[in-house]
Amino acid sequence: MKNIELFDDYTGAILALLYQSFPVPTALDARKLSGHGEIDEFGRIVDDMGRPSRSFEIAISTLGWLESAGFISSRQKNQYGHVQVTLTAQGLQLLNAVPDALKSKEPSGEKLVRFIREGSLGLARETVKAVIAAGVSAGLS
Repeated sequence: MKNIELFDDYTGAILALLYQSFPVPTALDARKLSGHGEIDEFGRIVDDMGRPSRSFEIAISTLGWLESAGFISSRQKNQYGHVQVTLTAQGLQLLNAVPDALKSKEPSGEKLVRFIREGSLGLARETVKAVIAAGVSAGLS
């Protein structure tokens, strides 16, 4: 899978989880997001073959990007994820918006939660792309 596809998948999972838990902060662990939790003798997260996990790197980088873009905030970070994470006002505003590209009255956050729950990852990716695009065009990121 390409980096951008993993980014879209992880972004969808993160935003859906935070939307459901809002306003209660939650911990986000990139090991759980990536499905890789084994640690080698050097302290690196490795994949099933014992190689450094590219999926983990993308998951932890996705958390960092979402925070630097202003969609999420966290009180603390560690090598595996972020602690006490919540949507920012901008993140919540975007997930409550209904972008024209989605042609629906259902807020993006609700749609994203539903697609993740149903296992419709392709539709979740498209929703993520529309939400990020809406944030960029609105100058929120």
